[in-house]
Amino acid sequence: MTRSRWTCFLLVVLSLLVTRLPLLWEPLIHVDEAIFSIFAEIWQRGGIPYVDIIETKPMGIYYFYVLASWLSGSLPKINMISVHVLTIVWTLLTAATLGMIATRLRSSQAGFIAALFFVVFSGSFSPKIVSTSLEVVLILPATLAFFFLSPPISRLSLWHTVVAGLLSSSALLVKQQGGILIPVALFYLAVYLPWVEPEWRWKRAIQHSLTFLLASLPLPCLMMGQLYPASLDGFLFWNFQGSWNLIRGGQEMISLGHKFLTRIFPFLLSTAILWFLVGERFYQRISKKLHATPQETLLRIWLFLTFFAVAAGKKFYEHYFVLLFPPLSLLAAIALDSWSPERKQRFKKVIMIAILAPFLGFSLARYFIHPLFSYFKQEDMISYKIYGDYLRERTEPDDKILVWGFAPAVYWYADRLPATRFVLSDYLVGRVPGALEGPTQIERSERFVMPEAWEMLMADLHKHPPAYIMDTAPTGLHGYSRFPIRNYPRLMQFILQYYVEEPPFSGALVWKRKHLDNPLRGGV
Repeated sequence: MTRSRWTCFLLVVLSLLVTRLPLLWEPLIHVDEAIFSIFAEIWQRGGIPYVDIIETKPMGIYYFYVLASWLSGSLPKINMISVHVLTIVWTLLTAATLGMIATRLRSSQAGFIAALFFVVFSGSFSPKIVSTSLEVVLILPATLAFFFLSPPISRLSLWHTVVAGLLSSSALLVKQQGGILIPVALFYLAVYLPWVEPEWRWKRAIQHSLTFLLASLPLPCLMMGQLYPASLDGFLFWNFQGSWNLIRGGQEMISLGHKFLTRIFPFLLSTAILWFLVGERFYQRISKKLHATPQETLLRIWLFLTFFAVAAGKKFYEHYFVLLFPPLSLLAAIALDSWSPERKQRFKKVIMIAILAPFLGFSLARYFIHPLFSYFKQEDMISYKIYGDYLRERTEPDDKILVWGFAPAVYWYADRLPATRFVLSDYLVGRVPGALEGPTQIERSERFVMPEAWEMLMADLHKHPPAYIMDTAPTGLHGYSRFPIRNYPRLMQFILQYYVEEPPFSGALVWKRKHLDNPLRGGV
């Protein structure tokens, strides 16, 4: 490796560390991390996925959390610092893969720009965007899949297609939206290439398309085999019915206008230089009637279809936008590298400001995340710690607890497992994540209550009676103020029969089981 390449590599690594270093001392950045860690720990302690704990995502993210904790030797406990360390390495590998793709498609200079763009801008926009999310995990296999799909057409072999199919399906196993590269690849192999490339005959198109499809089957089948028979039904129910319920609720109850002002526009503003470069290159090609390479066209298709994955459910959480960064960084790097030296020099300062402003601004904010969240009244995971400490001090390590609301971080800080399969109460109350609070919220939410969930909840409570029950709704945490536990008579009847109310703690209502020789305990 030449000195200039070492310099570029070190600059990418330095940018990665500046944007992600707080992950090494902040165990929880985002609420999803608490959910994933609890799921993984219950699984590692012998629990049945999708039966003993409910989630709407495939197993890929839990494999990641378990792998990181296994490397640190902490299993069955999930070590979140190890998870964050692996996330930093994972992000570096993604950046390196993008660099290789851009080098292949354009030049080594474009490779450096693509890697730098990805590291800088995927660490900007929001302090929480660097958390170990589904999107951060799935983009590495998705990017590697593109790498194997994008060699020159004369060198694209069936071996490349097999590996691309395996990698595309592994992204799907992390999150359903990760499968977006599957239709992208099939369109490229079966429709686009036969149309524009004379050497890509229909026979070759059919061979590669079928090979890609067949190669995408083994990993999902292995996961299904792992879950069969104990939890396959649970997986299918919650991954389809549960996910559909969330998407349907988002479509009906979330205002797109509000999301545009609070999420989409700020994201576009923080990544403006990337969109400018991509848009300008597209305009130049259209106006001058220049043909793009098949690989660049494939990138555009990938970017376009990813918009639909980001928009699913209209939630537009900050980590959803991570899906856009691989194709966006590649297209922007190719565009910038195509500029003449004179033009680059003329706009050098503008480009540097457009990159450094979000890089320094959001990186600095991440080092002062707690006071900033407090000042802007944003949810901070550390705010759940006092409730977790309270429950941990009053329970034994083997005791289970019930935390009502959307507060999985309380379980994490308490170091206690949930007494029921529901780490959060959304399925029980019909609350739609991302919807604005309002006077009609409860009435509209009733349409999204899953009746099966209540039967499961009560069965779990009788089987594993929690030592303590805490209602976080009165605290207003995570917008749950309109869903207090007292609104649900079936659950309150159970509490009044077997529990005694303790003094409220920092706004939360608390109930303690009346006595340890409770008749319920025989069901444990």
